[in-house]
Amino acid sequence: MILESALVRLYGDKGFAAYELLPLKRSDVREAAQQSGISTPDAFLERIEALAVTPLAIKPVTLNFLINTYLRDGSLPSNQIELLAGIAKIPGGRNAPACRSMKPRNSLPGRPQVSRQMGTPSRVTY
Repeated sequence: MILESALVRLYGDKGFAAYELLPLKRSDVREAAQQSGISTPDAFLERIEALAVTPLAIKPVTLNFLINTYLRDGSLPSNQIELLAGIAKIPGGRNAPACRSMKPRNSLPGRPQVSRQMGTPSRVTY
């Protein structure tokens, strides 16, 4: 609300309008998949449900990532970890040059790395 008020002051009532974007519905996701060239949109939806990544599918930006991954690979990865690792490889993701040069907050001089503080897990289970 603060940002909205500031933008109205900056652009005036006629130069600015605020809209609330609602999450995409299943039918929206199916239609986007079909229009993007996925020949089996129902199989795409089943993979989304099987991976429990519906929160990614209901947002246009992350839905686009899922669609592009599906089109490129013919399916979605076998688990969430592989899928999310793919996000880090996209331009602007964690492997982007700007992100590679950033130091995590815990790597400041005089602060031990988190892995040294807590130990690095050898296996993650769900």
